[in-house]
Amino acid sequence: MFPGADDDAAARNNRSFAISVLSGFITGAALWIFTDGMALGVAQNDSVSAAVAGYGWILPVVMVITHVMVNGMRFSELVADSEDSPGVAWRARLFLMFALVLQIVVLGVAGFVMGGVYLNDHKDTANSWTGISIFTSQMLLFISCWLQRVATLPKREDF
Repeated sequence: MFPGADDDAAARNNRSFAISVLSGFITGAALWIFTDGMALGVAQNDSVSAAVAGYGWILPVVMVITHVMVNGMRFSELVADSEDSPGVAWRARLFLMFALVLQIVVLGVAGFVMGGVYLNDHKDTANSWTGISIFTSQMLLFISCWLQRVATLPKREDF
């Protein structure tokens, strides 16, 4: 059921709370998977993972920042402008699109690191779990971000 489909405020609040908690668990799992993969690669003296560890932390940091960017704005900022605050809606939409583009770029880089570095170029010398964990964690952070956004949808009449 889509959040906001019914008028029962208590049911909407409970559903929003449950989805938000699920989003938090997914975020925690994603960060744990990333840390586990990077630590395993470095602990096994994998030269590829040691090199990737120097810049690998940037991906989850950017993904968490975009999570805040997406979920930090109110839905009322995305609807049509009012007379007392012109230009807010298009700036908010542009900000949201910028966050989405950043997330897509991070997913692309994580996919490249997984496929191009770990599973293709260095498949004999590198631990493939490290590359898989990098991509999986970023995908989970992406899902968590938009799950949290869905959890805070207002009622349909409020759009």
